[in-house]
Amino acid sequence: MKKIGLIFIILFSLLIINGVEYECYESEKYYRDMEKFLIENYDFVQNGVKLEYITNTSIIEEKNRIIEILTNELISDIDIFNNRIVCIDEMLTYNINLIDGEKTKIEIVIMNTLSNFNSSDLRQAVENLKNSKCIDERIYYFSKVRIDEEKNILPFILDGINEDTIEEAEISNGKVLKAEFIDGSKINMGQINYDTGKYIIIGTPIIFVTY
Repeated sequence: MKKIGLIFIILFSLLIINGVEYECYESEKYYRDMEKFLIENYDFVQNGVKLEYITNTSIIEEKNRIIEILTNELISDIDIFNNRIVCIDEMLTYNINLIDGEKTKIEIVIMNTLSNFNSSDLRQAVENLKNSKCIDERIYYFSKVRIDEEKNILPFILDGINEDTIEEAEISNGKVLKAEFIDGSKINMGQINYDTGKYIIIGTPIIFVTY
């Protein structure tokens, strides 16, 4: 049943995009306010950012450029597997994939488990690695907290949401909700029950991780 719930969340999240190119910079203020509320009122578990972009730089040049930045930031634990870079510093875990083609596609995922490192800090961390001449840039955020309440708390974290856009669905182990902020940007939320506890997960424009 848990696997079915996860598949439903993924499909529910992907419905938001509808095949349209997007940027979610405008939503970051509302997302950060929502994230701040959750971190201040519940037990922080994890947050993360994913940046996707395309560059005309060759895959070798781009990989070397990223490795040089990570090295200069004194990140010593860097593992390189062909066109994948994985590294961990004191706070963050980096997972970077480079895909060769007519142009080079890069996917940078940074994960964090410290409550004092929010989405603004994650944005700065990923910006430090981004190619300044990138094109077709897309950025995603998510944040996860643990809760104690039995009641549905999703309605209490909807500041900045256009209520006319809210769509909510029950799943086997909780419920998921998609909506738009008042600026038209997208947000996904889930209140999920697992054996380890109850959690709230938010993401913009989608929740890019699975649980």
